[in-house]
Amino acid sequence: MKVVVIGGTGLIGSQLVARLEERGHEAVAAAPRTGVDTLTGEGLTEALEGASVVGDVSNSPSFADDAVMDFFRTSTTHILKASADAGVAHLVALSVVGTDRLQESGYFRAKQAQEELIRASGLPYSIVHATQFFEFVRGIAASAADGDVVRLPSAKIQPLFSGDVAAAVGRTAVGAPVGGIVEVAGPETFALDELVRIGLAAQDDPRTVVGDPRAPYFGARLQETTLLPGPDARLARPGSPTGSPGRAEPPGYGARGARVPRRRVSQIRRPSGQSYEGAVRAPLTPRPPVPSPSPENRHPANQEPRPMRDEQPFVLDPASADHHAEDRALRARGAATRVDILGVTAWSVSDPVLLKHLATRPYVSKDARAHWPAFAETVATWPLALWVAVDNMFTAYGDDHRRLRRLIAPAFSPRRIADLTPVVESLVTDLLDELDALPAGDVVDLRERLAYPLPIAVIGRMLGLSSARLAGLRTVVDRVFATTLSAAEAAENTATLYRLLDALIAEKRVSPGDDTTSFLIATRDEEGDGGTLTAAELRGTLVLMLSAGYETTVNVIDQAVASLLTDPAQLAHVRAGRCDWGDVVEETLRHEPPLKHLPMRFALQDIPLPDGRTIRAGEAILSSYSAANRHPDWHGEDADLFDATRASKEHLAFGHGVHFCLGAPLARLELVTVLREFFARFPEARLAAPADSLRPLPTLISNGHVELPVVLRPADA
Repeated sequence: MKVVVIGGTGLIGSQLVARLEERGHEAVAAAPRTGVDTLTGEGLTEALEGASVVGDVSNSPSFADDAVMDFFRTSTTHILKASADAGVAHLVALSVVGTDRLQESGYFRAKQAQEELIRASGLPYSIVHATQFFEFVRGIAASAADGDVVRLPSAKIQPLFSGDVAAAVGRTAVGAPVGGIVEVAGPETFALDELVRIGLAAQDDPRTVVGDPRAPYFGARLQETTLLPGPDARLARPGSPTGSPGRAEPPGYGARGARVPRRRVSQIRRPSGQSYEGAVRAPLTPRPPVPSPSPENRHPANQEPRPMRDEQPFVLDPASADHHAEDRALRARGAATRVDILGVTAWSVSDPVLLKHLATRPYVSKDARAHWPAFAETVATWPLALWVAVDNMFTAYGDDHRRLRRLIAPAFSPRRIADLTPVVESLVTDLLDELDALPAGDVVDLRERLAYPLPIAVIGRMLGLSSARLAGLRTVVDRVFATTLSAAEAAENTATLYRLLDALIAEKRVSPGDDTTSFLIATRDEEGDGGTLTAAELRGTLVLMLSAGYETTVNVIDQAVASLLTDPAQLAHVRAGRCDWGDVVEETLRHEPPLKHLPMRFALQDIPLPDGRTIRAGEAILSSYSAANRHPDWHGEDADLFDATRASKEHLAFGHGVHFCLGAPLARLELVTVLREFFARFPEARLAAPADSLRPLPTLISNGHVELPVVLRPADA
């Protein structure tokens, strides 16, 4: 595999290149000294030719606010464009733990801007958040020095060696894109001022380090836990700088062989008393609890275990008029709680930290046939049977999932998505022209006239569906998301859906075209046994593409328009340049994700929860994305507010881990295009009904409105 390392001659980059080469990969160091300048774009195209992965571990030569912002914006923009042009399959960027909590600092604002550009790019990506390096202690001291005195707060930090960071970036680079953040940290907690004091002493630096709770860290004020990683961070093992097993005390570090006085583990107080070995090996390893400046905001995963509660399952109501009230009730019952979903008991996970943890662990599966003991007795009578019984990568696990994703991923390559850009733009223009022809003052159902027809037309073009065949599929696909059907009605709908798709497949086998259906019929697993998709896998993959590529995008268009017309100040932010349409899309995905709950995952072993309860092996797990996305410990006390200007708009709308949605780049393309063009064409649009009167869809899964009545322009216009 060819991996291009941006910043490949620096501290992290040079070690990353060496590690990749040791493991048999073609690693290319891209830096000014090798003829690659990301600020001008010089040499990027040539360096990225034939690359599968790009790893960006570069850093700004200046920490001045304007200079560092210009570096990361310009450099990242050039890297993203060159990566898309080269068809790069995975972009990995190195950033810093706590970036979103350090926005007083110009440097960290620039890093946040870099991350936002990557998330909005449409490229498959992973962002590695590392805690600070031991090797950077003198840099921290320099930033906080006033003559011979260094003033630093006693905030907690888990430093690690640069070799551990390089190893983490390398592991991530050769793995599947996670579509989110991977954290890596050292195994041991220090106070920041203590760490710098030890480091300077080891290098015979005479400066005095003074603990000062008001002292800034690169311009930002710190709380005690600001620099700490989350509970699912990968911890470097105590021992050598590269994390090899060994001593249970921190290794020395310093320039030119200087050694830091070592302390035994017992000398470093850890509030939970958890051993480092246990933290590395435990199935679920919440960060030890630390005092919080605001106890009411402490994350459930950081709390001391509470006595196990024997609660009845919370019954999820498809007809609920306020699913956010239901979400609050779920969060109030803990990081995970048992729920009744149409007669099936599952664990609803509403804590984003726990949800991301479970999505990346090998002891959690999506294969119901193999790992849900209740599968056979449930599917015959459960209205949501299709969601666990369909045969595609959504329900696959392990090697089966990797094989299916390899076969299908080329259909969503950056180059193929780029080729769809003019198609999307043309479809949006045609739809807006139709709306423009309507009389001024008319009330238009924008869900029916804009939100629905765009994504169904795009997915129809992709799959090679005729207009007649597409019209027949709409009602059937809509009913896949319905949770008010009886089991018999749902089974009949599934049979109809399969018949329609089988007819499409038969047609494409005889008369293949330049479409994704024909591509999927012909594709072979060149990295595996050379086999093709089975008949069931092919049909199941078309089910996945239709459902994920249509209904979800409809809902986000619906919710974004509703949010902007409900709060005109947000629209004013976009028009004034304080945020862009990509920000609106990401905030909508966070604030009103297209799916409220997504069934199902299954525990392969007992999984202990932070409150003392246990998800038992074989039990079902429901991903409650809507509740997780608004968790106040993730997005603060204003998590319920729609704010396109908020610094962090991270969400789980596209999933997390190996099941991250392959179609996310296409969805973002459609969403940005339609919102930008709609509000340019109809700047005076307004809701035709009070926002609180908009009726939600009566379903546990899909998150949209029954209709979205809008007046496009005043009657006297």
